[in-house]
Amino acid sequence: MTKTATAAAAAPKAKRNSQTKEVLKRFTKSPLAMIGTAIFVIFVVLAILAPYICKYSYDEMTVDILAGCSLDHFFGTDKFGRDLFSRILYGGRYSIFMGVVATLLGTAIGMVLGAIAGFFGQVADNVVMRICDIFQAIPGILLSMVISTVLGVGVVNTIIALSIGGIAGNARMMRSLILQVRNNDYIEAAGSINCSSPRIIFRHILPNTFGPILVGCTMGIGGTIMQAASLSFLGLGIKAPIPEWGALLNEGKDYFTMYPHLLIFPGLAIGLLSLATCLMGDGLRDAMDPRLKK
Repeated sequence: MTKTATAAAAAPKAKRNSQTKEVLKRFTKSPLAMIGTAIFVIFVVLAILAPYICKYSYDEMTVDILAGCSLDHFFGTDKFGRDLFSRILYGGRYSIFMGVVATLLGTAIGMVLGAIAGFFGQVADNVVMRICDIFQAIPGILLSMVISTVLGVGVVNTIIALSIGGIAGNARMMRSLILQVRNNDYIEAAGSINCSSPRIIFRHILPNTFGPILVGCTMGIGGTIMQAASLSFLGLGIKAPIPEWGALLNEGKDYFTMYPHLLIFPGLAIGLLSLATCLMGDGLRDAMDPRLKK
């Protein structure tokens, strides 16, 4: 009896492990997904190791003012003689951190609200969805601009502004996923043995709806980084001397005709990182699609 019970308990865990291995196998077989992952990892590693890689600090002024690309300054310098390569690598810390944290925060809150709306329905569903309607009626970047204006500039305030804009979409996605699985047999079985509603949601429902949320979260990081850069470019996110990528674009916009490197390199960093997250998200979506299973 003991061996039988142990084997029965281990069976679902073994099945989950095999599914995870299958997803990873499919993901690693996608060339584009691996390229995106490699680009993302390279950016993260460069940002972390910036103090050890860069010859200059991001706020160190040199005599080479508005210099072009050279062996001393790979990406040139700005109007104060600061090394642009160093500022981009250091700025990656802020851009990547804000993009990842704001996306995760908005996804987590949206998942909880969507789970409440989809599982309980009726009054809870109407209240949550009407609130989502209000937020989604406002364009995301405009909503972030309004919140940033109210809260003020800074890393924390920018993360709050960006995460609020992503809550409504994640809540709707989670609600639709909950509605697909809440009437399944294993949910009814959990209710029949007096499992509490929070336990059913977090133990049985969320793990079975995690795939699409993970894909959306991964692809959303790039969009959030672009929104953060947009806020900083408009002067509502991160301001100088912090070298966030959007702030670098704001600093270099007045010199574009004569010194285009001040815009080209920060723009390339934003574009490459956004492309990388999109490729990763596409790879995860294909790897988790059950229709692709043979």
